[in-house]
Amino acid sequence: MKSPALRWLAGLAVLVLLPGLAYAEAGTTGAEEAPNPPGIEDLKQAMLELGVDHVQAVEPPAAAGSALLQLFIGPGASGVRVLSASLTIDDQSPTGHDFTPSESAALDRIGLYRLTRQELVPGDHRLRAKLVLRPADAADSVESTTLDLDQAVGLGAGTTEIELQPDRESPLGAAQLKLSSLVRQPFGADQGWFLSRLLASVLGEPSGQRHVVAGSDDDPAVRYARFLAANAQYLDAAVALERLPRQVPGMALAPAYSLARCRVLVQYGLLEHARAAGCLALPEGVGVDNAWDVRLGLAEAYLQRGAYAAADEVLEAPPARREKAVQSRWQDLKSRILIAQGQLGVAADVLQGNSAAADYDSYVRYYNLAVAYVAAGRVDQGLTILDRVGQLHGASPALQALVDRANLALGAYFLRDGQGGTAIPILERIGTTGRYANRAFLDLGWAWLAPEGVVHERTEIGDERTVGVPPESAGKGSGRAYDQNVYQRYDLTPFTRVHASDDREARLKRALAVWSQILDRDPEDEAVQETLLAVAYALDQLDAHEESVKYLEKARVELDLSLRGLGDTVKYVDGSRFVEDLLRDPSQSNRFERGLGHLPPPAEAQYVFETLAGPRFQSLLADYRDLQVMAGQLSRWAPQSFTMEASTDGAGAAAPAQPVPDAPADVADGGSPGPDCRAPCAGILAGRIADLREQVDAAQAVHLARMRQQVTSDLDAQIRWRLHLLEVTRFQLARTYDDSSGGASP
Repeated sequence: MKSPALRWLAGLAVLVLLPGLAYAEAGTTGAEEAPNPPGIEDLKQAMLELGVDHVQAVEPPAAAGSALLQLFIGPGASGVRVLSASLTIDDQSPTGHDFTPSESAALDRIGLYRLTRQELVPGDHRLRAKLVLRPADAADSVESTTLDLDQAVGLGAGTTEIELQPDRESPLGAAQLKLSSLVRQPFGADQGWFLSRLLASVLGEPSGQRHVVAGSDDDPAVRYARFLAANAQYLDAAVALERLPRQVPGMALAPAYSLARCRVLVQYGLLEHARAAGCLALPEGVGVDNAWDVRLGLAEAYLQRGAYAAADEVLEAPPARREKAVQSRWQDLKSRILIAQGQLGVAADVLQGNSAAADYDSYVRYYNLAVAYVAAGRVDQGLTILDRVGQLHGASPALQALVDRANLALGAYFLRDGQGGTAIPILERIGTTGRYANRAFLDLGWAWLAPEGVVHERTEIGDERTVGVPPESAGKGSGRAYDQNVYQRYDLTPFTRVHASDDREARLKRALAVWSQILDRDPEDEAVQETLLAVAYALDQLDAHEESVKYLEKARVELDLSLRGLGDTVKYVDGSRFVEDLLRDPSQSNRFERGLGHLPPPAEAQYVFETLAGPRFQSLLADYRDLQVMAGQLSRWAPQSFTMEASTDGAGAAAPAQPVPDAPADVADGGSPGPDCRAPCAGILAGRIADLREQVDAAQAVHLARMRQQVTSDLDAQIRWRLHLLEVTRFQLARTYDDSSGGASP
């Protein structure tokens, strides 16, 4: 027979089995399938192909007898960020760019930014450049330093690529700007070329000239693409890399090109294209760690899309045991794929075989092992692992949240299993603040009212030891603790069970003392609202009926307000502000942003923040933002762009519009533009742009509908739950009034 407290708890259905007992991840959380509507990768592939053809049309190779200048801004001295750059060629209007903080950081780490691309007459030209710099760790109020250059440069026929950068050997105050002409050499050149390079290293490079291996990390096209990717401009980065073989026909490219290309393709979301491009069989020159980084990134992207079979296929066999860091990532990803496919037993085997150090990611995997055990029916082993995670010392906010989550799940399990006495010490481990604190206080109060149960034994997992430093001491004791296996523990002592007083009145007062600590917290929090009902119950049991009615009335008011707020949120999600807020970018940059940094600020959205931050919604939102970027890019690729002189990235005057001849037959049939297809290709590319824009607009509508459906589904669940609580509240009020007035309720 259950106690009155447990019957009340069951009647309210205040808590669900194992709250928080869901799979955790070091990055995003949850193993739910992330829906990816058909066609999104096809659209991205079409955008890439169109982007390559468009750039080829508006940026053709240098015409016969002319000089083509590409000038790049290189990184500043170490610890210095570039704020702005400007360039004037002869008597033309200046070209300039103001760098955002993220662009400055990317420039310093990766370098290059292409400042201009101009077709000029061969001969000498005057270049006047200005760079504004500031120490990387200096506040914005610190005065910046300006470096100037005024130099004549001789340009021959063909393409000349020049890097402009501060002299990295000198202090910032005394640094000078210098120009370096970048000359490509093929990868794997003959011995004669190596001999010339050896002589150059001894005698020095020709004045103002620097040789770079085509496709290497020093190649300007590779460095520029990496700069773009570091600023989330993945499409532009992919276009730049796809064009490089065309720019250097017949020239062998270094392995670094394949690595950079594969990373960008995965970042942009062209997963099938990446596999077709050989990204799972990269050249040996890229290094084992880099090759595995691409493979794991590709598998992770498939997992987020819900393509579990493809993710599993990409992972293949585990890496060699000597690759410990890679092996740990492989086990984490493999287990999450198996969990998503419902192969819990296999996932548990993968996780149990882990031998990583006691770090946050390892504890996340260990937590997931507990979830897999419980879901697979090996409950005792799962509870023992949850207890181990729950006894860790949270050295960081993320680890502390994981510890609290494990303790809440474990305590809730024992409470619902009629073992409140065992749940009490576990729930008392949870911090008084944090995401799980309110729910923990609510459970703890109920546990004091239902302290029944027996001593519950911990179960042997098979990884125990009886000597050495336990991993639970990580961060507190010897540094050697970090070398211990995360799954090991000192002993298998039983769970502690509190022997509560038999005095029910004393336990009711103890529960009230626990619940009183969160009554003044966020009134919109479900746990706080449920606590109002719990307090009303305890007061009613203590015969404090008038006080009980006050809390029931307060609960009714708060629930009514929440239901109104939820109704406003439903209207908000159906309105245009919802989309505007999701796409808001406070930095005012035109870059595509992924992540949780731009969640809607209005008060109406507070009920759905957790849904918005979840992996399923974020996957849809990321694709929606991708489509938004596609739409903006297609607008910039409008037909009028073909009448522009392809002279600069940000400067230059538009030439008068000219009649557009028919496109060559090969381009009209879907081929790529020839060496100079600016005008002839305008018509056919404009048609492709228009067709693709229709498809992008249609896909955006589908994504928006799915995002709204997901949020609305969550809102419906919240509304149903609060209506249930409101029904319980009104019933208890009616019962109380009936008891006190002989049946005359208000």
